[in-house]
Amino acid sequence: RWLRRARRARRRPRIRTRPVDSFAVSQGYNFFHPGIDMAAIKGSPVYPIMEGQVISVDHGRFGYGNYVTIDHGSGFKSLYAHFAKIEAKVGEKVDKDSILGLVGSTGWSTGPHLHLQISQEGRWVNPKTFFESYFGKKLASTR
Repeated sequence: RWLRRARRARRRPRIRTRPVDSFAVSQGYNFFHPGIDMAAIKGSPVYPIMEGQVISVDHGRFGYGNYVTIDHGSGFKSLYAHFAKIEAKVGEKVDKDSILGLVGSTGWSTGPHLHLQISQEGRWVNPKTFFESYFGKKLASTR
């Protein structure tokens, strides 16, 4: 019995239900904003939602500003934007405890926050719905 439980536990992805330790959802998901914004303290560490491999790192002045994209396998990808500083490197394998970078306000941003987008099979999905359906946990503001 314990062996079956151990095998099942190994198959489940190691997840982090909060990519930022303390945040408030400041902008929700909609057709023109295919992600959510999590207002957080500037310089707070940002973690990936699941293990995966960093496939792009970009330092931009417009749009997303400084951002990282991770391929989690099984058709899932996630994009984290507006970093003050990026710690991750292209090709790096990351897990739920890896620090991708620090919350900032780069690109088209009105204040320090993390912009999180998740895609499944190339289609953007609502990160809030993703957390609730895929992990069975609610994504809620912490402050």
